[in-house]
Amino acid sequence: MWSTGAPVKRQGWSSEGRRISYLEVLDLAGADLSRLNNGAPFLAQHSVGGLISTGRDALGDVLGVVVEGSARVENGEALATIRFSAREEIAPIVQDIQDGILRNISVGYEPTEWEDRETDTGLIERTITGWLAYELSAVAMGADDTAMFRSFAPTQDPDTNDNSARTAPTQEATMADKTKTDPIVPAAPAVERQPETPAPVPAPVVDLKAVRQQAASDERRRMAGILEAGRKLGIPAGDVQRAINDGVSLESARDAFFGAAADADDKPNIQPTHRGAIEPGEQDEVATRSEGMLNALLHRANPSKNKLSEQGMEFRGLRLVEFCRAALVANGISTRGMGQREIARKALSLRGSGMTTRAGYHTTSDFPLLLADAMGKSLRRAYDETPRTFEPWAKRATAPDFKQVKRLQLGSAPNLLLKVENGEVTYGTIGESREQYALGTYARALAITRETIINDDLDAFDQLPAAFGMAASRLESDIVYGILTANANMADGSALFSVAHSNISGAAAPPSIATLGAMMTALARQTALDGTTPLNNQGRYVIVPVTLRLVTEQAIGVVQRFPDAPGNISPAYLQSLIPIAEPRLDAVSLTDWYGAGDPNACDTVEYMYLEGDEGVMIETENGFEVDGVKIKATLDFAAKAIDHRNMYLNTTP
Repeated sequence: MWSTGAPVKRQGWSSEGRRISYLEVLDLAGADLSRLNNGAPFLAQHSVGGLISTGRDALGDVLGVVVEGSARVENGEALATIRFSAREEIAPIVQDIQDGILRNISVGYEPTEWEDRETDTGLIERTITGWLAYELSAVAMGADDTAMFRSFAPTQDPDTNDNSARTAPTQEATMADKTKTDPIVPAAPAVERQPETPAPVPAPVVDLKAVRQQAASDERRRMAGILEAGRKLGIPAGDVQRAINDGVSLESARDAFFGAAADADDKPNIQPTHRGAIEPGEQDEVATRSEGMLNALLHRANPSKNKLSEQGMEFRGLRLVEFCRAALVANGISTRGMGQREIARKALSLRGSGMTTRAGYHTTSDFPLLLADAMGKSLRRAYDETPRTFEPWAKRATAPDFKQVKRLQLGSAPNLLLKVENGEVTYGTIGESREQYALGTYARALAITRETIINDDLDAFDQLPAAFGMAASRLESDIVYGILTANANMADGSALFSVAHSNISGAAAPPSIATLGAMMTALARQTALDGTTPLNNQGRYVIVPVTLRLVTEQAIGVVQRFPDAPGNISPAYLQSLIPIAEPRLDAVSLTDWYGAGDPNACDTVEYMYLEGDEGVMIETENGFEVDGVKIKATLDFAAKAIDHRNMYLNTTP
């Protein structure tokens, strides 16, 4: 019984680039058993460092074969009959299976379709709804602990040499028939021969050593031929290794590789690095190697910002060309005799499965994208670290698309009215005014070329992307503060700050107890859209040019206005104000300053990103006009003043 579809805990990557656990469930109804029923191998430990081989001779881990036509699914259990090899070296393993020492079985499979859902515990459950089973293995510890040997019978009838006796499926006993001390039904004793039965004809003498040497030589030629064909045609290393492990003939592998290469040439190779999902069966060693290369590259480009990890120690101090060489070797490509240009060109052409994550994680099969990911991390770090002083007083939002977004200024609810006895409850209305705006897209591109690699230009991975990241962050501030300084008309036809909106001073004056008090009074006196109901908005932020920072902090009591007179301190209601100094305001006016209330109590300026793509995002593309990989930084952003009643300007009208 080689599977029951029991959940198996695996490791993968979240959409934010964090390593997470998830449950993988095999839907037995979606199993393709054609490979098993065609006589698939029965291996030791999936033929990777198995029970008896030393890793040099993978054929030594073939314990037997799945009996043709015996693989099936019955009553929620995947079953098959195994015929063991008669080789002497596996006799102890067969005996351990018979004695119940080796109990567990595992299936090697390739997922083709799957569905994800989030469980009540927060774990993602991935159900593999379509998959191809291509081998079974005896394992010391199986992922599915319910998959185990159910019965045992000799591989050949002792009374005959007829091969048909080998392929006859044995009768299976249920687990309820077994005891803890005898989990496997023992082999039936041989029947004593009758005197009249003729002796079997002796089998011809076979030179087993010569047969094994020839088989090993043939296997080495097959593996070398498949590796060479995959290298020349640019086939992903995982696909090449799978063809080797599955025992595909050299001719069949070449035909498949030619077809895959032709299909790849017909498709644009565009890989968005901020999208993707976890991959079933992701191998830990591949992930560790890729994480190490990425960490070491970022550390070398900027040691102060990127601490060297344990995985990165293996690649510490490598030049960019040496990173390329390491990626080629990891993909089974020999670099012997290659010059720097050829190494860079081949590494930049490595393309894997195309599966990526939101954080940009890649395997070494996607080496160009790994390099682009290094640039993307530098860009995003610089973007996040660049100050955006508008975030406290403005309101953040997202939009699902690029259509016009309509925002309402909600008036206060109508006042409650006295209800007389037996009187009816009267209905009121809520006033509203509408502002609308839409997202805009801003983008710029960079390129990683062979020249970048050969020149060991680390600026391409840190300083230049960081400059792009800072530019994206500055663009957001330019747009938001441009709304204040432009003072454009709103939907009602009046300027954002105007006498009509009762949110502008009569004369310009620096922040002081008097002018800040006037601001607080103006905000508190703002009314709902009915024109009479007071909103009592409370000022919270004072937004000033850098020139006015000190006088503002003195006025609100952050520092004492007169050190020699300790009692001369601002009133308590002003000390709750938060000063924000913004140099963009100095470029427009050294005297104008602004006030704002809590944006969660009443709208101020709203800034908006595309839903799911908040902030600057990264895309990469392997191009023909650029001998390497291109990286594009994209920002979908917009901002709009939504409500004037929670904002104030001190200036001369």
